[in-house]
Amino acid sequence: MALSPVGEWGYGVLYSVPYGAIAAFSRETALLQLVGSGVGLLFSVLLIAFLSRMWTINLPKNFTDLLERFGEGDLTVRFPGSGEDEIARMGRSLNEMICGLGDSIAALALDASGGMEAVVSPRAT
Repeated sequence: MALSPVGEWGYGVLYSVPYGAIAAFSRETALLQLVGSGVGLLFSVLLIAFLSRMWTINLPKNFTDLLERFGEGDLTVRFPGSGEDEIARMGRSLNEMICGLGDSIAALALDASGGMEAVVSPRAT
């Protein structure tokens, strides 16, 4: 039983509280919080695993594919170079190297043709 005061006159309302119902409700609430926390934790772990897989496996694999194409003589390959991490800096350096090779090949071709025709080298955009 509990007494709840009403107003400033000193009156109160006496009521009965079913403690069994309150205890059952608090157990259900605790169980829901536990299940919700577990689902949130599982979702977070899966999201972190997906993002780390994308950065540690997919990006180097794409970079390797581009390097293979460049090794086969494709001078139109452009490497991802946005950002300030090591892979982005390496991509920008490789892009500069490819442009330099294209310019050298164009100059050699122009020199070999006696300056009669222009060879356009692929440039990064």
